[in-house]
Amino acid sequence: MPFLLGSAGLLTAYHTFLVLLPVPRAVHVPANLGTAGLLLVLCRRRGMSKSSLGLTRECVSPGLRWGTALSLCAAGGLRLALAVPGGSKLLQDERYTRLSRPELLYRLLIHIPLATALPEELIFRGALFGAWSQETGSRTAMLGSSVAFGLWHIGPAIDRLRANRPGATYRERAAAIAGTIAGTTLAGTCLSLLRIRSKGLAGPIVVHWAVNALTTVGARSTTRTPHGRGAHA
Repeated sequence: MPFLLGSAGLLTAYHTFLVLLPVPRAVHVPANLGTAGLLLVLCRRRGMSKSSLGLTRECVSPGLRWGTALSLCAAGGLRLALAVPGGSKLLQDERYTRLSRPELLYRLLIHIPLATALPEELIFRGALFGAWSQETGSRTAMLGSSVAFGLWHIGPAIDRLRANRPGATYRERAAAIAGTIAGTTLAGTCLSLLRIRSKGLAGPIVVHWAVNALTTVGARSTTRTPHGRGAHA
């Protein structure tokens, strides 16, 4: 248990500083992949099997089927949300007004899969979920890894506030950060359930990538520059 709690705390601190410090976005890919790889190595040295980490070949096929089906559902849900009056406001993000088209493609094809979806699933639904499962069972593993996943998003929440609500009060900022932690903890729980159902990480990786890509494209389509034109994201 000390290993798990210590890992969750270090991961939260690491990602918060990585996001908030003036580090080039390209650094996030090797940094997050390296962090995930190090954690997996530590888990293997502690005697964990590939199966307990969700990394067996047998899990790939069912994971891809589940991941594809749920990603299509997510796309339909996003389309429905954008059709509802006021729904587009939930996706608006001024950071996308500063992105060029090549930067958008980099985000969709490189950053989201390799700096976000893959390493985060290896860390939270792979290493932490697997280690917690061995020590305390799958229910506690789901809760612990999902809360850690929520805390991992403190840095991104602050970054989004800086870009979209620079004049927010302390209470407004605290509420927004707490809301992000709660929302991503819930998302982590859903991804953990998919990990259990598909017996591996392939499904969660596909869904994580799809949801982040869809919300990025959705934010680009709804965010407008001060002159009323579409954001160059």
